[in-house]
Amino acid sequence: MNGVSVLHAGTGKLDGGWHRQTSDEFLLVLEGELVVEFDAGPLAAGPGEAIHISAGERHRAAVPEGCLLLSVEAVGMRRTDG
Repeated sequence: MNGVSVLHAGTGKLDGGWHRQTSDEFLLVLEGELVVEFDAGPLAAGPGEAIHISAGERHRAAVPEGCLLLSVEAVGMRRTDG
């Protein structure tokens, strides 16, 4: 990822709606499992695994209970409807 990045760690809720974003995002799963849906189909990651989402790539995700992840994204990243 180029430029300045922001780190977010924790659990949380995403709305599960399809969207795109203006920068790459890297999601590292620390506990539990995360599933991100792409146009090509779903991709799952467990503890120690990561999912990379390219800028502009349409996707959606919902963080299930028990999932702890680290998110790395560019400062100022914006989400747009997918």
